[in-house]
Amino acid sequence: MIMTTLRKEVCGPCKKYINIGQPLLECEICFTAIHTKCYKTAGFSSATGSWTCTQCKDTVELRYNPYSSIDIDKNAFYDVEGAYDDLHIQQISRVLDSCKTITVKEFNQVAT
Repeated sequence: MIMTTLRKEVCGPCKKYINIGQPLLECEICFTAIHTKCYKTAGFSSATGSWTCTQCKDTVELRYNPYSSIDIDKNAFYDVEGAYDDLHIQQISRVLDSCKTITVKEFNQVAT
């Protein structure tokens, strides 16, 4: 019989183990996990709509996307009125999130 040891994640701010079933936050870039109650101490931020740690939040480019905060229930077992519109909103949100940032000079070159 092979026994494997379960390696638990340690919350950086409080230095305690993150146990199964405990609420946690995870940086969406580097996947660092912390207890939800420690997010202020850890400096986690959701300014861009994604939870990021202090090391990663400066690498995320701020973008204007008014649709990113709309939560669409993908697991609904019933027909949602306006679901067709939700698919369009998701597509628009993905386009806005993936837009290339350009300088004023580049914009003026394209516009002329």
